[in-house]
Amino acid sequence: MMKIRDVDYQTTKKEILGYYKNYSEAYDYEVAEDLKLDYELVCKNS
Repeated sequence: MMKIRDVDYQTTKKEILGYYKNYSEAYDYEVAEDLKLDYELVCKNS
């Protein structure tokens, strides 16, 4: 079971954008796992 961080929308958006700058290609589930974010929230911001 993965522990999910509780972060606000703006922080989530910035972290996801930063992730895609470092990794030009990634699946949503990889982003969610690596950043410890809720998968549905990642999908909304990708």
